[in-house]
Amino acid sequence: MHAEIFTVCDAATVQQGKLNILGSFDTLTFGSFPYRYPAFCIVAKVRFSIDEIGSHTVEVRWMDADGEIVDRYPVAECEVDFTPGRDIWQHVFHLSEKEFYAPTEYQLQIVVDATLLASIPLYIKGNKPEE
Repeated sequence: MHAEIFTVCDAATVQQGKLNILGSFDTLTFGSFPYRYPAFCIVAKVRFSIDEIGSHTVEVRWMDADGEIVDRYPVAECEVDFTPGRDIWQHVFHLSEKEFYAPTEYQLQIVVDATLLASIPLYIKGNKPEE
């Protein structure tokens, strides 16, 4: 198995097997902290091989700059078979009202069956006053 897509974005949907992603990003900049961000998505697309047919446990981990887990978005099970279109798993994690307390860097990880498939950064920055 491998992650074909793992990103943070403004919006996303899965319709008729198609993954639609709008506004992929890795940095958010705020004028002041704490800041409550209204809504965004974490999107994952994982492709499985034929020897991985069956049930899998999937989660997204939100890691802080010290490598500690600060949040988790579990998906209890995904079922993989090899009928057309079922060798992939696509999911949109909708997040709302996420609060950020200070500029920092996070790592978002997608983990399947306790195996880390991909990790991406999310940078939280503050506006610096002009000098």
